[in-house]
Amino acid sequence: MSRSFSQIGRGGLSLSNRKLLPLIIGFLIICFVIAGYGVNSVEQQIKRNLTHQLKLTLSANVESLKLFFEDKKLDALVLAEQPEIHENIVSLIQLSKNEDVPANVLRASPHLKWLRQHLGKVCEKYGFIGFVIFDTTGLQVGALLEEPLGKRKLIERSIFFYQSMQGDTVVSNPFPGEVDLPDSEGNFIANQPT
Repeated sequence: MSRSFSQIGRGGLSLSNRKLLPLIIGFLIICFVIAGYGVNSVEQQIKRNLTHQLKLTLSANVESLKLFFEDKKLDALVLAEQPEIHENIVSLIQLSKNEDVPANVLRASPHLKWLRQHLGKVCEKYGFIGFVIFDTTGLQVGALLEEPLGKRKLIERSIFFYQSMQGDTVVSNPFPGEVDLPDSEGNFIANQPT
């Protein structure tokens, strides 16, 4: 026999290579376990980082919304405290003090005409669709749009009317409009969020 045990023969591995095979397999298993642990560790760290970032983003968004709502409430308070606006709103509400007033009477009111002219400009400036003025029964005695006048449909769509009747300045959650509302291009659409 001229072949040594350390050489690879035609029939397969030599005896010394056969002894290394379990070591190589063991080494590969250890490498796979370490790699799996490393991948799992990195994955867990990415999840923790993402969770932390999402919590920060959520917190920032909630604070931004609170500031937005407070800003809108302040806008409403400042407008409502303007003497001429306040006077015209109260005069318009007085029209329906004893009975429901038809839309044509409300439309002809000089108080509504004044409010539409002045608050209409404010709505345009702030990008609002319009305004609505209620009496204490929920009758819409004033609005920038024609359709809501003389109706009580809005109180069925949102609780903000009842909250405002408690003396609170309220920013409502969006709800489907009680009448067709204009989109950004001026087309009137049913159930438009407002």
